Amino acid sequence: MNLSQQSQFSSKVSQLLSWGHWFTFANIGLVLFISLSYLVADSAPTTFMGYVYMLVTWLSHTSFITFIAFVLTIFPLSLVFPYPRHIRGMAAIIATLGASFLTLDAYVYFNLGYHLNTSALPEIVSLLWHRLTNSPALTTILAGGIVLLILAFQLLVSNYTWHHLARLKQYKFPRYATSTILVCFALSHSIHIWADANLKFDITKQDNVLPLSYPTTAKSLLAKNDLLDLESYKEAHDVRLDPHNIDYLAPTPLAECKAESSATIDILVFENNADLEQFVATEPALRKTDLFLQPVE
Repeated sequence: MNLSQQSQFSSKVSQLLSWGHWFTFANIGLVLFISLSYLVADSAPTTFMGYVYMLVTWLSHTSFITFIAFVLTIFPLSLVFPYPRHIRGMAAIIATLGASFLTLDAYVYFNLGYHLNTSALPEIVSLLWHRLTNSPALTTILAGGIVLLILAFQLLVSNYTWHHLARLKQYKFPRYATSTILVCFALSHSIHIWADANLKFDITKQDNVLPLSYPTTAKSLLAKNDLLDLESYKEAHDVRLDPHNIDYLAPTPLAECKAESSATIDILVFENNADLEQFVATEPALRKTDLFLQPVE
């Protein structure tokens, strides 16, 4: 009896884990689609290697954070609470919250240029409040529609992968996709190490484009293994301007101009506009200009 229960338990866990991998694979596609907004919001690379790094990082990093989210949430729930119907429902809700949070982060990055963080909380709240107060009905409909659309996608994927699990197991393309993602992950970090060591700003400027991105640097890897001269590395990063090669001359301070200038300025005060107009008529060298300074108070 105990063996039968253990076998049934193992079977449920095995099926849930297999389903979880397919569910995560579908969410990787959704996350890749949402994260395209980060690439659009930032300036495009100017070199071929910059484009290569952008593509491999976008593919590998977004897939990695999606898989980590599965390992930290759905995977332990499947082991502790192996009930398919409940797990699939909870997984859909968790994935909806994660994708909605990512969409919000993408919106903030598109408008402000940085991700969600506590240090920039006032600016983020101001942005969202401004959007909500300007068009409350439209904003509520769009935000609610996006969340409902993501939830519908999660429920559809959850049910489809569970009911077609046997047929999905026969497909071989996930193996090639997994291998491609792993190669892209290693390639992205390798390119960044090379770019950091050789001061390729077109690549290193993309460090903070994607959320939770911490690429490996030449200083953290090559210098640790004595493959990089830290002194040369620091000198290359410190850009100093030689004052002897600069042709720019700073303007003379206002106080010195007053001291050196021998010109006099006449200030005339008129009691009314009629006297002013009469004086202007008798002085043809004067030229009338519109008012360009106006005190606030």
